[in-house]
Amino acid sequence: MEQGTAARAFAAMLKGLYERAGSPPLAAVVRQGRLQRPSVGLSTSSLSDWLAGRAVPSQARVVQFLVSFFAQQALQAGCAGAPGGWSRLWEGAVEERRQRRGGRPARPVPGDGPALRVPVRGRLVAELRPEEAFSEWEVHQPVDVAAAVPGALPLYVRRAHDEVVRGVVEQAVGGASRMVVLVGESSSGKTRACWEAVAELPAG
Repeated sequence: MEQGTAARAFAAMLKGLYERAGSPPLAAVVRQGRLQRPSVGLSTSSLSDWLAGRAVPSQARVVQFLVSFFAQQALQAGCAGAPGGWSRLWEGAVEERRQRRGGRPARPVPGDGPALRVPVRGRLVAELRPEEAFSEWEVHQPVDVAAAVPGALPLYVRRAHDEVVRGVVEQAVGGASRMVVLVGESSSGKTRACWEAVAELPAG
């Protein structure tokens, strides 16, 4: 079936990332998917269709795996990783396909929970802009000062807990799963501390 603009854009992004990853054999990608826990079910024919723009993957977890795997390989090869906004490209392709099917939801995949078919809502850290700290993440506005403060956010002074949070972020970069809960009074800097910590994550 002929693909629309959003589907073509997503396919071009995925193919470009795949090529920067060194165009690994599709069978190797399938094997890598099986090694995930829980495993990611793939087939060489589906991968071929997605890369050629003949179809769009319907499962968020499959797309997350492919982008993550290809980006990692690309970075190791000294190439650019996943481009910013890839999740929105996929969401647009899925919505475009749904509209072309008359608004009917995608057919369920055996063994796939409903949460895995929900479009990706997260964003890459590299896509975040400082001015969004106030509007989107509810970082409190700084108190009024006589002198102008350069930039959207005032200068941040690290405290002891920042080193703890950054240590956990470094563990996450290494592949560990961690969760941190910051407890403190209102306007004590909890959200800003998290903002500063995740801003140091590597691109992709």
